[in-house]
Order: sequence, then C-alpha cells, then structure tokens
Amino acid sequence: MSAKIVLLIFFASFLSVGLDFTKVHRKYKEYIFNIFCIVLILFSSTKSPETCYDTNNYVLFYNSVPSIGNFVPYILGYEPGWELLCIFFNALGLNYHFYFFFLSTVSILIYRFIILKNCKNIFISLFTYISCFYFLNEIIVLRHGLASSLILLEIYYLSKNQKKRALLCVLLAFSFHTVGIFGLLPFFVKNEKISYRLFILIPLAFFINDKVFIKFLGSLGDLSANNVLSMVSVKVNNYLEKEHSAGGIKTVIIYSISFLMTFIVLFNHKKQNPFLRETSLYMILSAYFMIAFSAIASFGRINQLFLISNIPQSSFYLEEYKKKKTEFIIIPIFIAVNFYIFFRQNFMNSGGNIFH
Repeated sequence: MSAKIVLLIFFASFLSVGLDFTKVHRKYKEYIFNIFCIVLILFSSTKSPETCYDTNNYVLFYNSVPSIGNFVPYILGYEPGWELLCIFFNALGLNYHFYFFFLSTVSILIYRFIILKNCKNIFISLFTYISCFYFLNEIIVLRHGLASSLILLEIYYLSKNQKKRALLCVLLAFSFHTVGIFGLLPFFVKNEKISYRLFILIPLAFFINDKVFIKFLGSLGDLSANNVLSMVSVKVNNYLEKEHSAGGIKTVIIYSISFLMTFIVLFNHKKQNPFLRETSLYMILSAYFMIAFSAIASFGRINQLFLISNIPQSSFYLEEYKKKKTEFIIIPIFIAVNFYIFFRQNFMNSGGNIFH
C-alpha cells in the first residue's frame, strides 16, 4: 500500500483541524468532512491481499466460504455475522473489493453519523479517528473494526436511553468479533451521572485482572472436574505463555493525556450531556482493561473496543480548552500523541501493519 497516499490522508486530516478554530459555516465544514469520508471508503475498499498478512487471510476466507445453501452451520458457528456476510456477498458473485466496500461504508458512515450528530469540533474527531483507528480498523483488523464502530453506535443509543437498540448493536458487534460481548458492561452502570470518581477503577485493575481470572478459572476447573473449564484454562494459559505482554501498561502511558482530559472534563461538568457521560464511561473502562488485561497481547482488543470513545471525546477536549490559557499546551500535546500513535502503528509496528 502506498505510503505516500497514507501520509497524504493523515496530513490532510491534521491540517483540517484548523477549521475547528475558524468561523466557517458548519454547512461548508460538513461538505469537506463528507469528502474525507468518501476518500476513506474508497481507499479502504481498494486494498489487496498484498496489503498485509491479515488482509490476505480475509481474502482467502472470502474466496473459500461455502455456497449459500450450506450456510446453516455458520449461524451457530464462530462469529456467525462475519461468516454469513462473507457467504452472502460471495453468493452474489461479487469480487472481494465489493465486500470491503460494504464493510468500510458501514463503519465510516457510523463514525460520520456519530461525529456530525454529537461533536462541535468535527475535524479534531476526524483527525483522532484517522490517526489512531482508521488504518488499523478499516485496513487490517476488519472484524474488530466493524465491531468497534457498532460499539460507538451503542454508546449513542445508551446516551438516548434506547437500550434495546444499544443491545442490538452489542449483539451485532459480538457476531463479528467475540470481544464485542464486553459492550454489555455499561448496561450495568447507572447512567444518570458518570462521576470522575469512577477513575478508582484504574488502580483496582492491578488487583482484579486477567492473571487473577486465569487462576480462578483453573481452580474452578480443578474443583468441579469440569472438562470444558479445564480445557479453557489450559488454552488461556497457553496464550499467557506465548503472548505474555505488558503492552497495556505502555498504552495507558501513551493515552494518559486523553484520560487526564476526560477526568478534567468530568470534574468541570456538573451538568453532563448524556453523550459526554457515556463516552467518558467508556474511556474509563478502556483504561481499566489496558491494565487489567495486559498479560495476554490478544486481550488488547478489549481496551481498543472501548477506546473508540476517544473519537468523540476529542471534540469535548477541544471545547473544554478553547479560549483558556492551557489551550496552547494541552491540545498540542494531544495532537502530538496522535502523531506518535499514527507513526507507531503504521511505520514502526513489527507486529503487523499496512506496509508489511
């Protein structure tokens, strides 16, 4: 994949942030925003099997799915939504690019809807999306990318107290990626007021974490002599040995400015709008899972699922710091972190990126 085009998209989104500081009419800003969305959809739709290892696997899977007449076993299979969608598009005789086009369109239109509906500073949110999520979610980890967009839609529906629609989003996300089931957690938190005191969850993550869960699971399997639990425990321990990682702790440090800004915004807003409240909760949960589920690298998908809330949150950050003395300190740091994440993911990540 062309590094020049990737850099062009990134720097264009960075320069567009300046529009959030102008008095250009919202209508014209949305025109520009829509052009960005079209470009992002087309760019992610044209990726080839050579783009990266993951993309090649998606193409191989797409080309090898059974006929639509044999789809019944997939309904109860592993991530059935993903597999059934592949079967459907394949049955139409369409090239995999049409399939990628559909996935990109769904995800990006969800982001477009959320940003334009809830964010005053639409270009800082767009920049955050492109810097931290677009090239990873819409180019490489497609299943997780689609699940993430659905979780962001869940946040919106929870803020509107439309719990049935929010639940549907979680179930759909789960059908595309198993970590989507964690989207159920916010249903157990009363959403009348999300307090900054919830940040106490973050230090608790050092005590209530994946290692404790793994030991508990193993002990439960031994005590109950349950073969299934024992097998799960063995499998998880194998992951622990092969994928031992402290990446979650490092990610907390990288995103520390976002967590700090979320804390300040919550602290300063006694009267919270519902969407701010929900996205703040997801940011806190993201920080918790970065620490609590850091022993196994694959568990990083969980915190990334909640971290998607940083896209609309960035608009709240900018709104909070506009016309304040700290504006020229906090916002540049936030943008600098986005720069680092972008280059880290796309040019320095040996674990897999669009140039490997």
